[in-house]
Parts: sequence; C-alpha cells; structure tokens
Amino acid sequence: MSFVVFWALLPKPGRTAAVLFAGFLVLLVHHVLSFVNIIYGPLIFAKYDAWGFHSFAARLAGDTEQLEWAIGTPMYKSLLMVIYDWFGASLWLGQSLSILCFSISAGVLIRLMRLLEVNNMVILGGALLLYGLTPSGLFYGSITLREPWMTMFFVLGSFWAVRGVQKQAGMDVAFACGCWLLMGLFHQVMMIYGFIIAFGLVSVHCFHWWRQQPGSDSGNAVRYPVYLAIFLQVILLLAAGLALFFLLPSSGGDNYFAMIFDSIPESVALYRGAGESSNPTTGYATTFSFVDWPNMILSVLRSYFYYMGWPVTGDYRLLSTPVLMVGGLLRLVGIFSLVLFWRKKVWKGNSDFIGWFVILGLYVSMTFLWNIGTTNHGQALRHHMMTDWILIAVIAVFAQLIWCQRKTQFTNQGVHSKEGRGFPGKEK
Repeated sequence: MSFVVFWALLPKPGRTAAVLFAGFLVLLVHHVLSFVNIIYGPLIFAKYDAWGFHSFAARLAGDTEQLEWAIGTPMYKSLLMVIYDWFGASLWLGQSLSILCFSISAGVLIRLMRLLEVNNMVILGGALLLYGLTPSGLFYGSITLREPWMTMFFVLGSFWAVRGVQKQAGMDVAFACGCWLLMGLFHQVMMIYGFIIAFGLVSVHCFHWWRQQPGSDSGNAVRYPVYLAIFLQVILLLAAGLALFFLLPSSGGDNYFAMIFDSIPESVALYRGAGESSNPTTGYATTFSFVDWPNMILSVLRSYFYYMGWPVTGDYRLLSTPVLMVGGLLRLVGIFSLVLFWRKKVWKGNSDFIGWFVILGLYVSMTFLWNIGTTNHGQALRHHMMTDWILIAVIAVFAQLIWCQRKTQFTNQGVHSKEGRGFPGKEK
C-alpha cells in the first residue's frame, strides 16, 4: 500500500524515473528498518514510547472498555487497538501503518514543491532522499508513534494552505483547516496550535480575497458580502473547535489544558523537569530557569538555539552525537538556503510572497512550540520529523533557482558563441 499510494499521489509529470526511484528506495529502507526492529528490536530509538504504544494495543485489542476516544495519546492507542482487533495484533502491521502515513506525506511533499515551482526531477528526487533517509524521518517514520500521523496531516494541511492562498480557493483553505484539526487529535498542544494556524490562514485568505475585490479601496457595497463570508468562516471554525473539545475531552496525563490554566511558567517547569529527570545522554549542556515569566521567556529563547542545533559539546565516542549532527547540518543548510533565496527572489518581489509567508510562518511557529517541551537533542530529533520537510523544500527551491540561473547562463553563452561565428541570428 505504501508504494501504491505514493505512486498515486504523485502528479503525472512527476512520475519520472528519478522521483520514483528515490521514493521507492526510501520506502524500501523504511520497511527494512521496520523488519530489523521486529527481529532484533526493539532498537534504541523504538524502546520507549513506540514499544509502549504497541504493547498496550496488542494486550488490550478487542477490549472495548479500554477504548478512550480522547485528544492525545488515548486517541492513538485506541486507533491501534481497533486496527489490531480487526486484523490481528502485529508490530509489522502497526509499523507499516506508520510507513503508509510517511508515504502519503512524501507524495504530498512532491506536490507542494511543485506548487513552489520546483520542476527539476533530479532535485525532487534528492529532496525525497533527504526527507526519508536523514535520521529524523528514517527512525521515527517507521515505528509505532504518533509523529508519522501528525506529520501526514501537517503536510496535507500545508499543501492545501499554500494552494488555497495561491489560487484564492476557499475549499482548499477549508481542507487545510480540517487537516490541521485532525493533526490535533493526537496531541492536545497540537490541537491548540491547529486552531491558531487555521484561524490565521482564514484571516490571511479573507484579507487577500478582500484586497482583490473590485472597489475594495473605494469603500463601496462590495465589502459587505466579503465581510459576511469572513464572519461565516470564523463562526464555522469556532463551531468545529467547540464540537471537538466537547466530543473528545482531554484526560489522563495528557491534560495539558489543566496545566496551562493553572500557571504557564510552573507548568513548563514541571513538564521539562519530568523529561530531565531521566538524565538523557543527549541533554542540553546548560540549565534553564522557569520561576516566572521573564525567566521562562529568556530560557525558552535560549533553548530554541539548542533545539535547532546539535550537541557540539557531546561525547563523540557515542553514535548518537554524529547521528544528531546530520539533522543539525541539514537545518543549517536549509536556513542558509532560505536566506539566500529570500534575498534573490522574495525580497525583490519575484516570487509568490503569500505562499512563502505561510510556509515560513508554519515552520517558525511549529519548531518554537515543540522547543518549549523539549529537553534534550534526542527528543528534538523526534520532534524535528514534523518540520524538517519544510527546510528540505527550501533547499529544493533554492537548488531549482541556481539550476535555472546556470541553465540561462549556458544558453546565453551558446547563443553569443554562435552569433560570434556568423550563425544566423546575429542580425536578430
């Protein structure tokens, strides 16, 4: 299914040898890693949450009293329990479902990069290899975790969002909001985040739509239908949010809402303290203070630099340090490519600013949010699975820009050399 779905999601012009080879190779490696984790595992990156989810679902599959359709980990556990009840408790099945989610996100990522004007098939193939074979996507895209499911809905929502603002399509914007809310079913903080970015997308879409209406600058009556449409979209979004919160309540240890309403600095301190109490081998080489709002804000800002990097002070005798460096270098190259691309294209007004505004807004907000609850580089590697694809898309777009410029230079040089040799066209 993962291979078939990936092929079906590719746009017809994208079903070239380079893209298909890269995509099928990535999926094959994921399935091989899944098999190795079954035979010799659980491997170190699949020992804790991934194995716990599988064990819980396998042990209680068929017990309807244990089903708990609540936002957060209960949602994923209940989903696995139902699937194991229908098809049999199997780690191979659970991991293959995660790979299926990964294959969907990979196919949609190709479509998203096509929207961002990447049409070189070798570059698209290379982006797929980066997405699937770097440690974050490879390790956590093939085991029983929530991240492959959340990443799938995040990528889907981002694709619909970019297409919606580019084409001013209200239905695409609605699909994007729906995907982000589905992402939130697996994590309470992601649910809050999903509503915030959905509301932001609706606002951007409506403002852009209003600006394009004839007479919008003159204040005539055309504004009132637009205002009504904006009002209806906001009401529908709020209604969907209230319905989800009442139908799928929060429960258990995942009740972040109760923590936040109590005291945000204290809640952040307690949450991060629980992660640091396990003495992770890849812990940040510093300490943070969350006693009050000023200290919390300063600590979160400092933590963000550690979240985005790798353990430069780590023990290089451990395999984890060079593995983490791969992701750190990828983000370094991605940010550098973003700065250069922004300077060459977006800043000069030669590209679709709205689409890039959406993509970059999603990246900064998502990474900063995950950073708040991340206490070590190993945990960060897992969370980066949800956002590294954005920087990979940036690298692909910048590579496309360089390729187009080189191609234009070679073409111009060829034309000048022919004209210099007396070929027809000199007069032109």
